[in-house]
Amino acid sequence: RGSDECKSTYIDLQSVTRGEIFLSNIGRIASGVAAELNNDFNAEEMDMLENRLDILQREIKQEITMVSKAITEEQEKGGEKNNELLTRYINYKKHLIRYRKYFYYRYRMINYRKILIKRNKKFINKRIKYINKNGENGKQSIFEDYNR
Repeated sequence: RGSDECKSTYIDLQSVTRGEIFLSNIGRIASGVAAELNNDFNAEEMDMLENRLDILQREIKQEITMVSKAITEEQEKGGEKNNELLTRYINYKKHLIRYRKYFYYRYRMINYRKILIKRNKKFINKRIKYINKNGENGKQSIFEDYNR
């Protein structure tokens, strides 16, 4: 792995684990999701992002379950030899839990945005119908409601 002074890093592929690869990929995805959430997007893009976040958090949950089983197995084996492996599993699980929270929270945020957009559309349509039905008096009464 690279030093703190340089921007590039290397990975010894012989010592890399499946979990490290999984976490590095998830980290890149998390970065992309953060950027996407800060942009304006249409309903179709919102649906796609919501589906992607749902899939990610569910897949991470499955990985957590798998790692939890591996931790239990290693604990049952006991012994000093398994200590390093057990520590790696536990650290991996901690990272997975953080990422699951991250993706689940953003999934809920998108879901909440969709609900707010739907409510706002209903509210606006209701006001437009009221104005159309009551003409100028309708417009005036809406402004009076907000200025009270």
